[in-house]
Amino acid sequence: MDTVSHILDSLGGASAVGRELKLPQVTPRQWKRRGNIPTTYWPDLIALGERVGASVTADALMRACTVRTTEAAE
Repeated sequence: MDTVSHILDSLGGASAVGRELKLPQVTPRQWKRRGNIPTTYWPDLIALGERVGASVTADALMRACTVRTTEAAE
């Protein structure tokens, strides 16, 4: 999982993540569009990954969010 999009897809998609985390549907879609997920949500996403059998880890989240941030800086 090298992008935010891959992470969200592995969790069932942006809409499913929004439902599971009880967030407005637009919030995970914005994460996907921006290529970044605020660290406050990482524990919830890791726990969701465990529930649905997706291997979402802090390392995967860090890599996915760092790739986008690094590309934007260049």
